[in-house]
Amino acid sequence: HRRPGVALRVEQNPDPADPVPPLLPRRPELIHGLGNLLQNATEFAQQEVKVALAWNSAEISITIADDGAGFAPDLLNRLGDPYLSRSGEARDRKNRTGDHMGLGIFIAQHLIERSGGTVSFSNNAFGGAEVRVAWARNNFDSTFDGAFGND
Repeated sequence: HRRPGVALRVEQNPDPADPVPPLLPRRPELIHGLGNLLQNATEFAQQEVKVALAWNSAEISITIADDGAGFAPDLLNRLGDPYLSRSGEARDRKNRTGDHMGLGIFIAQHLIERSGGTVSFSNNAFGGAEVRVAWARNNFDSTFDGAFGND
């Protein structure tokens, strides 16, 4: 999902009481859902995409933020709905470098929610788009018991 001229910055923000990163399984729904959100951020970014990984004893979260124009205010509360479009969408395509994904956000949200996660959309303090994905920590710890070192 790299794009020339767009930096990808990954940060880890662990709870000091729980500094060991959690291990998430390599499930297709996680790979495709998160990959789709990352691809969208990369396509709309001007110069940078930031991925912040955070965890504590209760929750694991991944926040993907870009420095692009952000989500249109009239669509923000409807993101994740199928067949979402707005007038002027063709005009905005010039800001994208890849193909139009259509139902990409809907599919990503559905896949992540099927894995037990939640997805929320907002515009960050700099005006760019921000997507936060979160899971209850025990959603993975109790099921996978940390045995994925070679996956």
